[in-house]
Amino acid sequence: MVYYSGHFFRRVALIGLALGLSYAVADEKFEGLIAAGKFDKAIEYADQALAASGRTADIWLHLAEAYQQTGASKTKVLSCFHEAQKLDPKSSNLFYLRGNFELHNRQFEDALADFQESFLIKRTALAAEGIAVTANVLKLADKAHDAAESAIALDSTVIQPRLILAKSAFDEKNYAQSAKLLEYIAVKKGTDLSVWKNLAECYKKLADRNNLARVQGKIVELDKKDIESRRALVEYKLSRTDTAAAVAILQQLAALMPGNTAPIKQLFLITDGRGQKKEALLYLKQYLALDSTAAEMYKTLGDLLYDQKDFPGALEAYRHTLRLDPQAHGFYARYALLLLQLGPKNEAVAAIKGAARVGEATAALYTTLGDIYKKNKQFAEAAAAYQDALKTDTKNNALLSLLAECYALSGDRKNAIITYEQVVLINPNAGVEYKVLGDLNMQAGNTGEALAAYKKYLAKKPDDAVARTVGMAAWEAKQYQEAIKYLTLVKQPGLLDVACNMALGLSYYFTGDCTAAAGALTAANAGEAGVNTAKKILKPLAECLEKAGKQSQAAAAYQTYAAIPGIRDSDASFKSAFLREKSERAVAMRIYESNISLFPKDYRSFARLGVLLADNTATLATAAARLAAAALLADTVPMIWFKLGEVNDRLGKGDKALAAYKKFLTLDPKNGKVARLVGLVQLKKGLTSEGITNLETALGAAPDDVEVILALAHAYLAANNAERAIALLSKAKTIKKEDADLRIELYGLYKQTQNGQAAEAEIKQLIDLNKNSTTYKVLYIQDLFAQGRYDEAQKLAATVLSTEAANVDLLLMTARIQKIKKNYDEAMETYKSVLYIKADNPAALCERADIYLLQSKLDRAKEYYDKSLKVDPRYAPAEMGLAQLAKAQNDKAGYQQHLAAARQLDPAIKEIP
Repeated sequence: MVYYSGHFFRRVALIGLALGLSYAVADEKFEGLIAAGKFDKAIEYADQALAASGRTADIWLHLAEAYQQTGASKTKVLSCFHEAQKLDPKSSNLFYLRGNFELHNRQFEDALADFQESFLIKRTALAAEGIAVTANVLKLADKAHDAAESAIALDSTVIQPRLILAKSAFDEKNYAQSAKLLEYIAVKKGTDLSVWKNLAECYKKLADRNNLARVQGKIVELDKKDIESRRALVEYKLSRTDTAAAVAILQQLAALMPGNTAPIKQLFLITDGRGQKKEALLYLKQYLALDSTAAEMYKTLGDLLYDQKDFPGALEAYRHTLRLDPQAHGFYARYALLLLQLGPKNEAVAAIKGAARVGEATAALYTTLGDIYKKNKQFAEAAAAYQDALKTDTKNNALLSLLAECYALSGDRKNAIITYEQVVLINPNAGVEYKVLGDLNMQAGNTGEALAAYKKYLAKKPDDAVARTVGMAAWEAKQYQEAIKYLTLVKQPGLLDVACNMALGLSYYFTGDCTAAAGALTAANAGEAGVNTAKKILKPLAECLEKAGKQSQAAAAYQTYAAIPGIRDSDASFKSAFLREKSERAVAMRIYESNISLFPKDYRSFARLGVLLADNTATLATAAARLAAAALLADTVPMIWFKLGEVNDRLGKGDKALAAYKKFLTLDPKNGKVARLVGLVQLKKGLTSEGITNLETALGAAPDDVEVILALAHAYLAANNAERAIALLSKAKTIKKEDADLRIELYGLYKQTQNGQAAEAEIKQLIDLNKNSTTYKVLYIQDLFAQGRYDEAQKLAATVLSTEAANVDLLLMTARIQKIKKNYDEAMETYKSVLYIKADNPAALCERADIYLLQSKLDRAKEYYDKSLKVDPRYAPAEMGLAQLAKAQNDKAGYQQHLAAARQLDPAIKEIP
């Protein structure tokens, strides 16, 4: 294994650039020519312009470089080094550059000495690298190793020392360390193929397949002709089931190895294994073009072509196989079949004999022959072939089935039935054979045997036509569950006709499954059903649709049924209207009108029409008449009296309403709702006392009926019995504890009756129940303010303002409390806050003026009273403020003027004392 980077003897970089030689002490033009790489001109310039006695050590070193670059003699170069050494005998750069010169000229011992001298004078990565390189050439392994480590320590980017260390590590079988060093070099020198190959050697030794594959991938990328790495990559990709990548690499190998069959065969095996038959066939043909003697591959070609239905091609491939290897076998079944299909027949016979010779003459070959006859409708010949097959395979039930089928097709019904019975007896998994057996028995008039066979067939395989036959037979025998079992198997639209759907739907109906019946009967009705069928299905359909909640569809079915000539059915006629009330109200009403004529003694149409008419104020009188007629026909139906009372109440016929409700109560004396209605009617008529009596009765029937409680409470309020009203509202509160509207009404009653303590308790409870609402807190704050409880009001207002800082009403109330407490400065700041929020608030402007007036800031007071009036010229408190200001200024005329203006706006304003 060789480790190097290009070669050890690299060209030295420009001295000034590589070693940082100072140009400042030398001639600028000379140094510029050196820096520009114009070495000939630099030498010429030095000879002409730079006397030898005046040259610096740097100039001599640059001259040495120029001589090297122009191919001058070693003597000239060495003389320059000699002159530089005389001027600067301890120059690290001198020894390093001379070492490089000697290394280039393969003077390895001298170079090593100079590199070591340079390193001793000054520890540089370049000097250490020079020691490492020359020591490595001289096979001074330890010295090379140490110097390489020193070079890396001084400059982590160096390459050559790493190569030396990598080789050393590899030689010492420390492959992991060698790989680590080479990975760095490979990254830095991405296109150096030798580095990547050395790295691959490391990973081979480490048995690191993943990293080896990665590195080999790079080698393949860099070396378009590398074969070994590509082969290894193919194996790796296949081991990772990355067949797509493997195929791509194999294609490259095939191109690199044009006469080699190995990659072509592997491509064939991969594509064939992946099911890519078209590609596999192409590779197989390429393989055979390279090796035309491979009989087994020709057999494989025949199989591929056969699978792709290229039968002539497959036949030719099989023939070629036999020409190459007469003893070949394993393909005779297909070969014989192809010959039977494509001919000639004598070759087919020979193929079958050949199959017998190699032990492949199975029932399949005879079966194939039978299949061909069967396909050509030569059923008798096919039967004979299947019989031959059965001689070879006596227990083959499939062959027996084929034999039975050919008997049937040839018209030999008797032998067909016998054979099919043998088939189903032997084969517990028989399927279609049961169907054929059923068909044959049905043709022979053996209905019971036929149906039994059909049922066994259906247990194995769905068949709409057979299922219909069995299901309809069960329906006709009134075996409804059996009919359902088989008719539900019928899915084909052509078979699932009116008769089938009717049989299925009525079977469901008679077994009590109304939901399923509705679906089938709907389908039957949607078909071209005749009158007789409609008579049978429409009413059951309507009943089932009604039970399923499909009222509009049920109504339509009832109506269609009732309209059939000869049908007179009051129930169907009534339901055709009743079920339309919500969806087709007007239609329902017309049907009820028609029913009244058709069935004048059926109270239901009178009653329902009355109920519907009652929904329209314009037809209330007609509604009352219809309900009254219904009551005459059926005076024991509570609903009629209830609705009659309601309609008369709305017509303003209170006496008739009361009479109807009282009649209702005779039929349903415990009905608290009606007792309440009676009470409410009485209240409407101003009969408060009687209404209260009935409402108390209603409350006795339903003690927790909040609506009755509230109605009674309002009645007692109307009777000026606030205490009873409060008691009732308190009871309602215990039932509906969180009803804020009820509680606020109770709170108002407490205030109305001067029960401040109870009112306060109620408002506090409202606040607790509605912690996120400020409405009730504001009411409570107003109460506290009205009671002079300013501290409490102010504290609660502050709490609300902490979350609703822009609540102007609370800010104004806070300012007024501060004003009352004579905290004028605080009040002034609060008024300012209000005006920040709403600059045109007349109350805030006016009350701010009041503070100024109290502070004797009369001009400011007038300014803000005027602003208040500018915002609202009808704001009386501002005019009154100006009157107070005039009085403070002894302006009697002004006082009277503003006082009069204030009184005009608010007559309740009194004169200032």
